[in-house]
Amino acid sequence: MSVRAVRPHKLEGAVNIPASKSYGHRLLIESFASGNPVTVKGNLIGDDIEATVGCLRSCGARIERAERGIKVLPSDMPVKRADVFCKESGSTLRFLMSVLPAAGVEATFTGAGKLPSRPVRALLDCLRAAGVAADGERLPFTLSGRFARGTRFVLKELKSSQDVSGLLMAMPLVEGASLEIDGALPSEGYVAVTLETLKAFGVRYESKNNIYRPLSSYGAPREVEAEGDWSSAAFIAVAGVLAGETEITGLKYPSLQPDSAILRLLKEAGADIEFTDGALVARKSDLRAIEFNADGCPDLVPAMSVALAAAKGVSVIRGVDRLRFKESDRIASVINMLAEFGIRSEYAENGLKIYGGELAGGGVVDGAGDHRIAMSAAIAASAASGDKETLIRGAECVSKSYPCFYEDLIALGGIVYER
Repeated sequence: MSVRAVRPHKLEGAVNIPASKSYGHRLLIESFASGNPVTVKGNLIGDDIEATVGCLRSCGARIERAERGIKVLPSDMPVKRADVFCKESGSTLRFLMSVLPAAGVEATFTGAGKLPSRPVRALLDCLRAAGVAADGERLPFTLSGRFARGTRFVLKELKSSQDVSGLLMAMPLVEGASLEIDGALPSEGYVAVTLETLKAFGVRYESKNNIYRPLSSYGAPREVEAEGDWSSAAFIAVAGVLAGETEITGLKYPSLQPDSAILRLLKEAGADIEFTDGALVARKSDLRAIEFNADGCPDLVPAMSVALAAAKGVSVIRGVDRLRFKESDRIASVINMLAEFGIRSEYAENGLKIYGGELAGGGVVDGAGDHRIAMSAAIAASAASGDKETLIRGAECVSKSYPCFYEDLIALGGIVYER
């Protein structure tokens, strides 16, 4: 376990953000499902992306790093049985749970960290009802069997939109398939991202009354592109708002990525932030307390918690219950992290209340194996008053999504070193 020390310092400069994990996972898996050679363009990095790459290789795909992306080539010989290690990537797990049975691959799924404890019951129930056998309720388990023509999938008691996205990627491989969503759809914006990436492969859907039907199967594009990652950009944007001025390039705006809401939320809190000339520019600002619902953008909660910790007044972030099942219990991790900076926060009734004040350095933050907690702590430490160092334990967990985060922070003027 590594420990990083971060001291307060002005942050100023430009960062080119990595490609979106959300787009990367989908485009890589859709390239595999298409059965055609496809290059996924973009700076696709991080442990989660490598988890998807490794799983696709286990399923027979030939994958090569290209100059500006990743090339996915079909298998020379179809694989009927695979062991897929999803590391700590929930997207990899849930997407492939649907896509592999549709592709006729029997697979044993394993994972690391908190992934084995993350809930997948709703999806397993759906797959079993559709004719797939599963020999367990949580990782590790094996899925065997193939979806029949005309399969009608029904998802109930949804906890994650990833279950929907996986089936949307799988159904073009199942003639006459349909999907009915029984109940509310969480994080609907991520389903919109899935439908957009599928369009790059010529897949179109019709939807009515929560029922989805594919109108076409996979085509054969030679190239597709993953846009820049708003989830990672959120930390650099908050860094600019609290500690100087940052410019983030590589993003698309407007974007279907739910975390592009960071621009709207920081503006609502009084930040001097704008998307101009192809870049997101954030300048040091006095912030005010706000209330917002994070149900559609739960990954923004750690970054926004730091911004609101420095705001005047009491802020409330609603719709946070699903954060219990992230890489850490993210509600508890955020509360503990803010406490190390002298900021009081509390949870009640699906909401997180943050009592804004002055960030004070000098604490010891447990990264809790959660990349978004470690990055949030580093931004808070950079923006803290005084000159005391803050220690972040388990700091290496940022490799899950943004492995060059500390290097980018240093390039902006951050004082970061190993302890």
